[in-house]
Amino acid sequence: GLPMAHTTAHMFIQHVFWLHGLPDRVISDKGTQFTAQFLKGLMTALNIKTYLSLVHHPETDGGTEKVIRILEQCLCCFVNQQQDNWSDYLAVAEFVFNNSQHTSTQTILFLANVGYHPRFFPLMQLDSLILAANDCLSKLQAVHQFVQRYLEKAKEDYKRVMDHCQRAMLPLAVGYQVWLSTRHLPLHQPVKKLDHWYLGPVPVEAVINL
Repeated sequence: GLPMAHTTAHMFIQHVFWLHGLPDRVISDKGTQFTAQFLKGLMTALNIKTYLSLVHHPETDGGTEKVIRILEQCLCCFVNQQQDNWSDYLAVAEFVFNNSQHTSTQTILFLANVGYHPRFFPLMQLDSLILAANDCLSKLQAVHQFVQRYLEKAKEDYKRVMDHCQRAMLPLAVGYQVWLSTRHLPLHQPVKKLDHWYLGPVPVEAVINL
């Protein structure tokens, strides 16, 4: 289930404050863990302004929603069939995302945040006598390259979908190649959020009620 307000405040200190200090403002949805009096009082005491986003209002927090969707799509590309190993790759996915160039700022988040490029896993095999060390490095390299490749694919897919939504709907015809939404398809995956959003492209076989 969702964390309570006290847990959210603790996680904020554990995962945000010690890395970045206190923010000037926090934008969140209207979840009870953010609207609770405890958390509101804590934010007020810390002189942090809080803003609650509106449903279907991308101007409020559209950037964060875009990042979340890209990371979700990236994770769903390599999560196993049981979808119970996504947390094993989350740290690497976050690193690769922060170490890639972003279209809005035209810079790398790591460079903008700390002023230097971080080191990451070398692309060579360690000459270690300890086989477990070599095996661990090989797995880290593979995951890093895998996430990097699929993160770029997720960005391209997201841009293509957004560009399509902004264009007028083109008339369909038999033989056209289209992407099929999985929203109403029974794919039998444990977590819908980490499932594939679209399948295809697939050819249009018939046009009905258009």
